[in-house]
Amino acid sequence: MNAHASDRPSRSASARAYLNRGARQGWHSLRLLFGGPARTRVILLLAAVLALNSADIATVGASATQLRQALHISNGDIGLLVAATAAVRSPSTTAVRSASSSMCCGRAGTRPATRRLPPMDYTL
Repeated sequence: MNAHASDRPSRSASARAYLNRGARQGWHSLRLLFGGPARTRVILLLAAVLALNSADIATVGASATQLRQALHISNGDIGLLVAATAAVRSPSTTAVRSASSSMCCGRAGTRPATRRLPPMDYTL
């Protein structure tokens, strides 16, 4: 073993440092693009929710044949299965919208927010 080999960082430590630096630079770029760390977190959270929704629908679609055979259901029943998530999502979106508008915009009798954000009017 070379005497200088112990002075150098291992390949995995170098790769980890490189990836950490890239992640920090990427996070910084996203914060600048989206207008701050709070907005970046919200946008990334909404993107993750949309990705999970798409994955849920794709999973049902990919396993539709097996679902039809195992549960003896029709295509309409599979459509109802997919639509059930929208039925649950609709009331929760309304609740989030009203909660976010009362927290961000301040209602009578509450302490006004120091940093006001527009209410979230987006559906999940």
